[in-house]
Amino acid sequence: MTRPPAELVRDLRAGVLPWCLYGIAAGFGQTLLGAVAAAAALVGLRLRQWREVKLPDLAIVTYFLGVAIDECCLGLGDWRAARAALLPTLLAAVALGSSILGFPFTLQYARQMVGPDWWHDRHFLRVNYILTAVWGLSFVMAAVMNFLTAEGPVNLRIIAAVLGLGLLVSALCFTRAYPRWYRLHRYLPRVRAGLEPYRRAPRHF
Repeated sequence: MTRPPAELVRDLRAGVLPWCLYGIAAGFGQTLLGAVAAAAALVGLRLRQWREVKLPDLAIVTYFLGVAIDECCLGLGDWRAARAALLPTLLAAVALGSSILGFPFTLQYARQMVGPDWWHDRHFLRVNYILTAVWGLSFVMAAVMNFLTAEGPVNLRIIAAVLGLGLLVSALCFTRAYPRWYRLHRYLPRVRAGLEPYRRAPRHF
């Protein structure tokens, strides 16, 4: 079962609109204004949509605020490598840190898709640890690519951007497919072997 279209539209709007504001403002040479507007828009849309700000959103807001501080006070705009790698580095830190603290960030999204009776299920938690690890790995790889290519020629930066998009799409596809694979190939075989009680699958597991 997929999300209702209206919910999907709201999710896409909250994710895309801040970057559009930032890109348009930066295109007119108003990077500072764009970064502040993007941060405010992201927080406002997330609070309206979910009544909370997710951990990745905090990383993105931190990125926008970092850009604003850079533009306003520090004048580090020529440090392309650091700025290019900043966002994926922050997201990788969120993925790694949330797992170390025992609350992988994908749980914030997954708990909206299932009932509270699943929130502490060990299989549900294991799936989210794996998903968070995959996202963390993709963020680390994107950060390394961005850092290494930021000072390179335009065609190299374009290749890095395409590869980064490929990492994002791969992580999204894995997030969509892995819970079902885990249930079919890890959970249900244990049920058939009498090692686990059967539980009806939630929407996304």
